[in-house]
Amino acid sequence: NVNAGTIGLCDSRDLVTAANIRIESTLPVLAFYSGVATYTTDGRALIPITSEDWFGVGSAAMYVVAGSTGSSTTWYDSNSLSATLTLTNANVGSRTVQGNQGTAPAFKLVNSQMISAIQYRDSDGAEQTTFAPLTELGTRFGSPNAGDYIAVASPYSDANCSTYSSADALVQNVPTGTGQNGIYKYFLGTNTAANWYMICDKPV
Repeated sequence: NVNAGTIGLCDSRDLVTAANIRIESTLPVLAFYSGVATYTTDGRALIPITSEDWFGVGSAAMYVVAGSTGSSTTWYDSNSLSATLTLTNANVGSRTVQGNQGTAPAFKLVNSQMISAIQYRDSDGAEQTTFAPLTELGTRFGSPNAGDYIAVASPYSDANCSTYSSADALVQNVPTGTGQNGIYKYFLGTNTAANWYMICDKPV
C-alpha cells in the first residue's frame, strides 16, 4: 500500500523476488520498470492493461499477463501461426525461441479481458520493450539513441514506413508489411545510428 497524499511522490520498490505484479490505484499514476538482474537491464514504461488488441514484435520470448479477471488470449503472428493462452492472475503465457535482432515475427493478441504484453531477452540478453494496444499505435517515432534494429508491428499491410537520419536523409523505406490476418511486420534494418526518426502512413 502506498499513501500518495504527497504531490509528486515517487514510490520505488524492489520486486526482484516477486512473480507477477498487479498495480491498482484510485487515481491516475505513471509506472516504470527497470531491472538489474541478467536479461532485465533495460527499463520500460508500464502501459495500462486493456482488453483491446495488442501489437508488438517478438524476440527470444514474448510474455503475456492478465488482470485479476484472467483472460482467454489468442495470439496471431506474421508467420501465420496462432494459439490460445488461458491466463489467470497467477500465471503468465509465453511464446519463446522466436528469433533475435528483429528476426522474430510480429504479434497481434486478441483478448477476452484486460492484459499486458512484452518482448524480452534478445540475443545480447538485455533489452525488453512493451507491446502496445491498438489505441496507442502511432505514425511518427524517433530516438536520440542508436538501436540494434527497428522492427514494427501493424494491423495494416500498407503502412509504408520510412526511417530518416538527423540530416533528414532517407535511410530505409518499407512500403508493405509481411503477414496476414491483421498482423504485419516491417523490418527497417539493423544498427540504426543515433538521432533517427520514422514516419509511417498508417498506425504502427
